Amino acid sequence: MHADRFMSLRQGGLDAGRRSWLDHRLQLHPLPALRALWAYDYEGERISVNGETGSYTRTGRETSSLEILFCPACACVLAWRGLRLDRDGRQRMAVNMRLAPPDLVSDLPIDHFDGLDTFEDLPSKGRCVRDLWF
Repeated sequence: MHADRFMSLRQGGLDAGRRSWLDHRLQLHPLPALRALWAYDYEGERISVNGETGSYTRTGRETSSLEILFCPACACVLAWRGLRLDRDGRQRMAVNMRLAPPDLVSDLPIDHFDGLDTFEDLPSKGRCVRDLWF
């Protein structure tokens, strides 16, 4: 990954900080269909979620691949966490950047990747968070 595709320390959250996430140089990837802007990394590395959260795991499957973390007071989606460890024993996680103050994240570049087959970076379109915010 290129250094310019990462962000420096940012945080976001709800309820005056009682539920929040904190990141350290996360890679940003948009998923507009869900009205979230996900910043991905590994739990305990460059992402941590603080405070009380609720969680939802999809039912009807033998084993779910991820859980959704949400605020138990207002049900806003804070993050998702993978339930399967990768080969290195790390757990994938993403935080919802739309919960951060817009002025703190608006200039961050958007990085697209092939999330279906190769997980390789796709060419940059030169867009940043402000281009996808609303």
